[in-house]
Amino acid sequence: MRQYPNFSQRQKRHRPFYFIIRILILIFIIAISIAGIQAYRFYHASKILAEGTIIAGIPVGGLYKKEAEQQLQEHYLRPIELHYREVNITLEPETIDFQLDTKSMITEASNSESLNEVMNTYREFVLNQKPTGEKISLKASYSKSKLYYFLTNEISVRYDIIPLPVRPEVSTNRFLPSKQGSRLDVDQSISVIDRALHSLNDRSVELPYIILEPTRVGMEDLEQMLKQSIINSGFDGLIAVYILDLETGQDLYFVYRLGEDLPKTPDVAFTASSLIKIPIMVSAFKKISSVPEANEIKKIDALITIPGNLHLDDVMLNLIDRWSPTKIVTDDMLALGLENTFIAGYFKPDSVLIELINTPANQRNDVSTNPDLYNQTSPTNIGKLLQDIYVCSQYGEGDLIETFGGEITRDECRMMIKYLEKIKIKALLEAGLPENTPLARMYGWEAVDGIIFTLGDAGIVRSPGGDYVVATFIYHPVQVIWDVVNDLVSELSGTTYNYFKVQ
Repeated sequence: MRQYPNFSQRQKRHRPFYFIIRILILIFIIAISIAGIQAYRFYHASKILAEGTIIAGIPVGGLYKKEAEQQLQEHYLRPIELHYREVNITLEPETIDFQLDTKSMITEASNSESLNEVMNTYREFVLNQKPTGEKISLKASYSKSKLYYFLTNEISVRYDIIPLPVRPEVSTNRFLPSKQGSRLDVDQSISVIDRALHSLNDRSVELPYIILEPTRVGMEDLEQMLKQSIINSGFDGLIAVYILDLETGQDLYFVYRLGEDLPKTPDVAFTASSLIKIPIMVSAFKKISSVPEANEIKKIDALITIPGNLHLDDVMLNLIDRWSPTKIVTDDMLALGLENTFIAGYFKPDSVLIELINTPANQRNDVSTNPDLYNQTSPTNIGKLLQDIYVCSQYGEGDLIETFGGEITRDECRMMIKYLEKIKIKALLEAGLPENTPLARMYGWEAVDGIIFTLGDAGIVRSPGGDYVVATFIYHPVQVIWDVVNDLVSELSGTTYNYFKVQ
């Protein structure tokens, strides 16, 4: 009969096996515990961003993800300060639906976008390999349509400045200066705000804008003020005023009598009196050489500066022509398109009328100033001639250069201006200007037995706001009262200067 070992014997035989099993179970339990602890530590560590991590320019290494998210929001959800000229405006990011994609940025920073990356990160953690920090750029979005609406309706509509042209100052003969305006450059503003929204520190923006220059309006306001001055003066004769803006070419011309506008086409003929010296001077410079001799300069100086007209015959005969200087002057004016300006006889008393000259101006039968048959001009003719001299002197071009070729030069035109600037009389146009205002002018009047019937003053005025030509002619069939018209012309001159000064 086979004998089996008893229990104690079997127990002794299997004791090493059970010991090994227990050891293995213990090791397994320890391994599981360690793995659990590591997993817990990894889970805890996964909520902390690696040292050196920078998201959107903010160092967030060592911070919990929630803390990093809070840091991002604190910096990038701050208001944007907008400065538009003198106005400060606050733009809250939420107004334009600005949103941070924190989840995407933090996920990218923690390398946990895929299972493979998670396993690699866990492996590095188990092996005690410290992860390297990432540099993550800002990820954000906003509504450009809402930003556009904000800029146009909250800023541009409210704070754009409308440019203002020159306008009359109430109850004075002055004008308020023009003012620049501005318009928000919306497209450029969107660009600079976009940069501020994506900037960590620069949250202040100077909004770009476009300067709007005021338009130069017509001279209607000036005309009304001039006419009101005429009415207020009580002058009951005829007055013609011509003004030309030498910068723009815009002009103003009216013929006025007893509060009524008279037709200004064709022009009105006036006795030229001493204003005829300007056409004579032009013809004289046309005839002499481009470098005048001393005696020629002396005669031209005498032509302009000596009062009266009795010396004009000698000047014309010596500088222009010995036989028909009056015709040459008249033909020169015609060549320039000044058909209402002529000399038909000499200035010496009892000189015969060489020819009877008809012009569009002196053939009018609705308006007459009883002009001298020997010499005539019109407001627009003398104004246009002054313009020709000015353009020639300033730019070396214009009708004088084109019509007479090399016979008149820029230097000669500059000399003409200097001669006309010598005429000083603290009355009429000059009296209405600030002291020392450059004025190149000629004035004159027609008197019979000491009674003045016609008076004219025309010149080039230089003002801070632009240069201009002004020509004023006055006629009264009974008598021109000096004090009345002197004050009136002075007032008109001052008002015109005030208008141009503020352009």
